[in-house]
Amino acid sequence: MFINNVKKMVISSMAQDIIQRGGHDTELETINGYFLNLADALGIHAPYNKTIYKLCKQEFSKPVFSPLDVKDIWTEVIKTLAGE
Repeated sequence: MFINNVKKMVISSMAQDIIQRGGHDTELETINGYFLNLADALGIHAPYNKTIYKLCKQEFSKPVFSPLDVKDIWTEVIKTLAGE
């Protein structure tokens, strides 16, 4: 299901914030950051979300945004899970 949805996605709304609007204020903090803080407060382990959040922070801070390949993201998630 994930792969099918990724194939349909042209550009996410979060990427639109960065690329098309030239902004730096993204859904990363307002949505994903909120859920990660909530998970931490409730003691819920969220390795997938935390890895993707970390990768987004890194990529969005670069002068030129370039979307990551899904395979690269999955590789980082697997590394995070292996390090637990």
